[in-house]
Amino acid sequence: MGDYLVHRARFFDYQPKAIQSMNYDDAIKKLAISRSDSTIEIWCTKNEFLESIIYPTADRQVESLLWCRSQLLSSGLDGFIVLYDLARLTAKKLVPSIGGAIWCMNKNKSETKIVVGTEDGYVVMYEVQIDGILFEKSFNKLDSRILSIAWHKDEEILITGGIDNIRVWDANSGQVLQRLSLGRIDKNKETLVWCLTITSDFQIISGDSRGKISIWNSEQGNLIKSFQTHSVDVLCLCIDETEKHVYCSGIDPSIVQLDLVSTSQEENYKYWVKSSVYYHHTHDVRSILIADNQLISAGVDTKIVFKSLEKKNSSKNRKYNSMPQKSLVHTHDDFVLIQHDKHLELWKLGQSGDDFNLDDKKDGDYLSILRSPKKFLHLNSKNDLNIVCSSIGAFPTNENSQTIWISYSDLNSIHIYKIEISSKQLLEPKVNVIKIKSLPLACGNRPAVIMNFCYSASSNQLRLNYLTNKSCLQSLYLLNDELGFALDSTIQCIPQDLLLTDNRVHLVDFKDDYVATADTDTNIVIWSLKAQSQICSLPKYDSLASSLKFHPNKNLLLVCYANRKIVEYDFELNEYTDWSRESSKKWPKQWLKSNNKILSCFYDSRDDQKIILHDEQYLTIINKNETMPDFNEKIFQPKYSIKSKCQNGQTEKQALHISDKYRYIVHLSEPLKGQLLIVEVTPLSVSERLPPSLKQKKFGT
Repeated sequence: MGDYLVHRARFFDYQPKAIQSMNYDDAIKKLAISRSDSTIEIWCTKNEFLESIIYPTADRQVESLLWCRSQLLSSGLDGFIVLYDLARLTAKKLVPSIGGAIWCMNKNKSETKIVVGTEDGYVVMYEVQIDGILFEKSFNKLDSRILSIAWHKDEEILITGGIDNIRVWDANSGQVLQRLSLGRIDKNKETLVWCLTITSDFQIISGDSRGKISIWNSEQGNLIKSFQTHSVDVLCLCIDETEKHVYCSGIDPSIVQLDLVSTSQEENYKYWVKSSVYYHHTHDVRSILIADNQLISAGVDTKIVFKSLEKKNSSKNRKYNSMPQKSLVHTHDDFVLIQHDKHLELWKLGQSGDDFNLDDKKDGDYLSILRSPKKFLHLNSKNDLNIVCSSIGAFPTNENSQTIWISYSDLNSIHIYKIEISSKQLLEPKVNVIKIKSLPLACGNRPAVIMNFCYSASSNQLRLNYLTNKSCLQSLYLLNDELGFALDSTIQCIPQDLLLTDNRVHLVDFKDDYVATADTDTNIVIWSLKAQSQICSLPKYDSLASSLKFHPNKNLLLVCYANRKIVEYDFELNEYTDWSRESSKKWPKQWLKSNNKILSCFYDSRDDQKIILHDEQYLTIINKNETMPDFNEKIFQPKYSIKSKCQNGQTEKQALHISDKYRYIVHLSEPLKGQLLIVEVTPLSVSERLPPSLKQKKFGT
């Protein structure tokens, strides 16, 4: 008989989002990524971990991103430059352009000014201050849109790319110094300069809609050399710090490398050659950049690829899929709440006809289905706003009827609904939806970024705990008449004076009176809701936490880090547990080298010596009573979980039990004792939702 009865759910209709643009800030080691729905993701490149998401308003369109003085800016076809508050993950200031839609944006080397290129042919310059953007001047209007822009290191020269031409500008006077004309493949088809850059010796490197990379002399205005690197549009390119390597890609997803080499006879004479081609993507590559000696590329296939540029690691690529890094699925008993971009779905899990006859079943056996999963409710968000977070909870009730509480937060406020289900036993039970119209005034009606319903058996109260976008924890309890909620406690996790920095809480877990928080400065703190004060803080670690979970019965906190280290902390004794100390130096090499981040973890409700966790590709059960594998053990090979180690004539079971049967795992929980719910999004379902890729002739086809 198997240890768990698994609900393998595939009813999460997840829609992957294409990546539009990227930008990197070397000072704070952060990577900003914008997707096709205008959401902006902030990644920590040190841990290659998604820290937070900035959700757009309904009318916002993001075309390009830029870090300037460690402040994040965006521009788009709506014609606005947006400055973001990274502590609250909201737009702080909006500055309109004078030329309509903005196609491109760049900054000078000293990061004091930015320039944008617009649809109406304007080059507009702005001064960037600590907390704002000021209009400085606009250059002479051109007769066509400006699609790309770059700034020379000496800050005196600007170059812009448009339709059939490249222009060289004097950044101080705003006058055109040079006009470079591009040819056409067809006289009726315009050549669009999608991307360009300029080197220290004033060579312009451009990529255009003909699939060509061209090298120009900006002082004399002549073409030095061109390469037919792609068969269709080149959309993006980047150059390394030494200015000896250029990488380009576009609708043809191959990444082509150009190198600056010199002949052995004349060392002073250098020329560009086409050297290498990389195949990391299946669809259009929209953005490519170099950060920390890594080539980062992304595009329509929704994947982010990190390629090391060091020779010894040049063959190692790390791909990150577009699966959500935080769980969008929440459970209460056999009810499942699924969070989509702008609506919620309430499902009831199916039931097997073999639930009472499992003794003769083996691991991996499929059970007959007595009742299929059923969708109970489809709830749209108010005013069609993006849903940031959601939760589900309930009181323990009888089996004939049940009341479910659902809450979600959009960009403006929190919404709570009471769902009355008349009879769970009927095939078509009656569902009644009642909206709680107002929250306590003391709450301030702030939007939440994390929320969780929690039932307290000691006080017989249903609580809604949530974290606001100002890193403030608030706890509400349901009134006896079930007509509303009242504020019970408030904790400011990060002092208001420190909120001027970008530090914010990104992980929270709740248990009765206890709350654990993890922030982007790698602090992990445990709080008391009743006392509204800090109990203790864990020793600081150099990696971000990716998952937190309290022990259901003991004063223990389980922490998983982005580098896949796992610790268990006793906050009553203020020390790590014995298992945590012993296992800290015994994790296998393959476990630590894996690129997948641990997305969630929890203790087995039947055996608290077992820890259940998952990443995108693997389901893992750790038995704390068993021995860790050897450091060089190949733990991710098929059927590893049934392997054992023989020592001194006795067979010892391994502590790590790993299953690669499910992919991609977006949620794992234990809704009922002895049962696991695994919500997966298959690679096939993801690829089917992508647009068609460029069809190319291949050998043998």
